[in-house]
Amino acid sequence: MSISGSAKYAEDYQRTNYGARLTLKYSTTTHFQQLTMKHLGKGNLDYLDLHDKNLATHVVTGVVYGAEAFFIFDRAIPDSESKKEISGSLKAIFKKPAFKIEGEAKLNLTKQEKNFVDKLHCKFYGDFHLNKNLNNFDESVKIYRQLPLLLGVNNENAIPKKVWLYPLHLLDNNVTRIVREIPSNLVDYSISTIENLRSLEVRALDSLENSIFTSLNHMKKQLLDFTAQLSEMQRYLKESIALYLPKLRGNTDVKESVLFNLFKQVDSSPFHKRTLESWLEEKEKEITLMTTWIENLAKDRNLDILIKSSSLDEVIDDTRYDYILCLSLRLVEKNDPQLTFMDNYLHNMNNFNSSSARKKHIPWFENSLTMAEIRKNLRQFKEFAEANNVKNTKIRFIVNEVYSFYHIKTVEVNLYNGGSEKEGFIVPSKPDAPYAISVTDNNVTLTWADPATGTEEVRNYKVMYQKHRGKTLVGKNKSKKDEQWAEVYTNANHKKIIISNLPPSSKFVFKVQSITTIELSAISACSEPIETLAKKVEPTTTTSTKTTTTSITTLTSTTTTIKISKFNKWKQNAITVAGGKGPGEELNQLEHPHGIFIDKKKNVFIADYYNHRIVKWKYNAKEGQIIAGGNGKGNRMDQLNEPTDMIVDQQNHSIIIVDFMNSRVIQWVNQNQQILIDNIDCWGLAMDKHGFLYVSDSIKDEVRRWKMGEYNNKGIVVAGGHGEGDKLNQLSYPTFIFVDGDEFVYVSDRENNRVMKWRKDAKEGKIVAGGNGLGKNLNQLHYPAGVIVDDLGQIYVADNGNHRVVRWREGKKEGEIVVGGNGRGSQSNQLSNPRGLPFDDEGNLYVADFWNHRIQKFEIIL
Repeated sequence: MSISGSAKYAEDYQRTNYGARLTLKYSTTTHFQQLTMKHLGKGNLDYLDLHDKNLATHVVTGVVYGAEAFFIFDRAIPDSESKKEISGSLKAIFKKPAFKIEGEAKLNLTKQEKNFVDKLHCKFYGDFHLNKNLNNFDESVKIYRQLPLLLGVNNENAIPKKVWLYPLHLLDNNVTRIVREIPSNLVDYSISTIENLRSLEVRALDSLENSIFTSLNHMKKQLLDFTAQLSEMQRYLKESIALYLPKLRGNTDVKESVLFNLFKQVDSSPFHKRTLESWLEEKEKEITLMTTWIENLAKDRNLDILIKSSSLDEVIDDTRYDYILCLSLRLVEKNDPQLTFMDNYLHNMNNFNSSSARKKHIPWFENSLTMAEIRKNLRQFKEFAEANNVKNTKIRFIVNEVYSFYHIKTVEVNLYNGGSEKEGFIVPSKPDAPYAISVTDNNVTLTWADPATGTEEVRNYKVMYQKHRGKTLVGKNKSKKDEQWAEVYTNANHKKIIISNLPPSSKFVFKVQSITTIELSAISACSEPIETLAKKVEPTTTTSTKTTTTSITTLTSTTTTIKISKFNKWKQNAITVAGGKGPGEELNQLEHPHGIFIDKKKNVFIADYYNHRIVKWKYNAKEGQIIAGGNGKGNRMDQLNEPTDMIVDQQNHSIIIVDFMNSRVIQWVNQNQQILIDNIDCWGLAMDKHGFLYVSDSIKDEVRRWKMGEYNNKGIVVAGGHGEGDKLNQLSYPTFIFVDGDEFVYVSDRENNRVMKWRKDAKEGKIVAGGNGLGKNLNQLHYPAGVIVDDLGQIYVADNGNHRVVRWREGKKEGEIVVGGNGRGSQSNQLSNPRGLPFDDEGNLYVADFWNHRIQKFEIIL
């Protein structure tokens, strides 16, 4: 059914919550016409076949003629005013005498009111034929007062406004009649559902008006997709109502439950009100945070920072710059789960599985560790830009938007040199404030602590100093001469310097700045005022020393046997035993290491994931040797494609490898290869004391076991195997596995954020770590990776997303941090998304430090 005239007003709903609207309605009636029913009586019909065709249920017996018109006045709400104030001003203007049809009242507006109405957006819907469209408020007033004339001299332009209907079945029992009325509660339910969708659409459209979307597009695209799908759902519901209503009101077999089920189905779909509100609220909070960050970076107009989704593409090949420092916003997923579920539902409602809908999760901005890391990177990026805000600089600062990787939302700082990213770069933070370790009458010996991050980028330091002039020269009283700082430089990156030729009995303040391989770091805070000594007649030197005491504890043991106990601890500062030279394919480098194996000689075998090889680092070696793969990415027998795990047989010198992207488990013996298991989405690998091989299948969500040498079968399912899910007999993307002496299987159940223990021949597993949703609390895990179990049954888990290794004792409600847990970073007490996790024979703990491209050894404290 198409509508026109004043009825089109019903389709014009307010499309923003950031505006005020006032609607002026004009309504009039002109005359009434009535019909008699004599010609419809039995035997009086001219067209007898009309009764038999069931084309009508009622006949019109009376019509009231007239016309209606609606004037809509919309006004955007500026930040300086409220909706209540704008609405009040609108009402005050429309109460003026000029808005009466009778009389000749003039529209006398004050200057303030004139400015107000000039900003109104005016629209007209009516049953009148206007010569031109409305353009402004004054024209609306003129047309409003001319409406009676537009009906015509004899009201010939009036239209039917109201009709009286008479049921035909009262004249003839054979005609169609309305059998059922639609219950009012069902009508209300239908209207409420559609109105909720429309309200959320308006809310999302309002979010799109945010100023950041002039620069950033990824989230803008998500919101546009969201509004489009809400609009599509509303259209579908309206079309369904139009289809069902005639059938419900007529004498058909269609029941009311059809309409009820139509809207009930929405409540169990991705279009459920609470689900949509939750998604939109999350986006609104993300927009608020991003707006704050962008405004903070852009408010200082002296800082030349390019903020744009495609900024990297625009400047990556600009030869004017040697370096590009990019703040990468990785906060938006390319294929958002909620939008994907909404789209799948709209296009395949009948086969939609509600169990696959978006699961509850903790938003990234509620993760304190994630937010701490983001704030640190934002602060360091801005400080670095401020420190290098000089003309003709060789470094360009940009803010770029990148889709998130592995569902990890973060903000990173990346350095590009010559068009390529410099892997492992960490922005040098500002050094700590310097302090004196020795003072004489003419010199001061200073030292300072390392910058918290990025020390490997520091070449040397610049030390600045000036006389301390107290509070008399603060702000406006400070002259240019007073603001000048003397500068001296250290040799190499030594954190100690002697400032000589200073006058005696004088106070100075000092500050330090790192000089890096690319530019300058932020400047440290100023030191406390340091006063040189008074000059004495006797040539003596008085030294005032500030002593820093470092406590060194020497550990001794009467036995070399490692006794595992629940009190075992490890040194918190690790030793890098492999890699640590940034990502690369050289023999002293690794790139995203995964699984690790330690033999009795403390040789480290590593699944070098992105280098498509297995490397062996001998004890205390400076570089590794390739023992499998290393012939490029591929599926030949002598090639690997992203290996994730392996087992080394030290007796026959063979190695069994999970060749992840080639979907196979392959054995290498002295450069000869044999495929053991093919066509399997393998990830983790383990072997029990009897030589049975266990493999996790990340797509089938199960772990299978094979007898050594018998791989021509499908194996036996020992964990999972009941499809993806979070029940005790299910897994969701299992990765690393471990098998203990009792043949119990421990599984890192990644997407369920838990570790499961399956006893031999068990029908379901037991949660032994995590299982309380994704998070950073001690009773939670964040995408667990490597898992091992000691002799006491204590479970050690590489808590990947929390950048730590935790220990759980079976039956306990929470774990304890063993190493890491100091935020994501590259310091010796930090990890960055740890993966593989073994012990050596002495109980030292080794960790594959994924994003730092290194293997860390945490020594046990005996």
